[in-house]
Amino acid sequence: KNKTISFSPPDITEAEIKEVAEALRSGWKQQGHEQKLEQKIAEYCTTKKSVCLNSATAALELNLRVLGIGAGDEVITSAYTYTASASVIAHVGAKIVLVD
Repeated sequence: KNKTISFSPPDITEAEIKEVAEALRSGWKQQGHEQKLEQKIAEYCTTKKSVCLNSATAALELNLRVLGIGAGDEVITSAYTYTASASVIAHVGAKIVLVD
């Protein structure tokens, strides 16, 4: 007997729809409404600043760059993972070390 595991439906309310519509109507596609989100995240995390990025891949690369990882460094990552885990290491010029 086949069983289906369904995905959870998104929890989108009128409040989220309103915010998205306002962002689209504002004409700001960069550094507009997300600044409010970044401020709220920073407040929640009790820090001065936060940065929202477009993907986890961008966040992984940013972390490596902030830490000063680059040529001559080795970064260990899982051999069984999504390619972004390794590609960001190559993007900063470090050596990829795969572990199983």
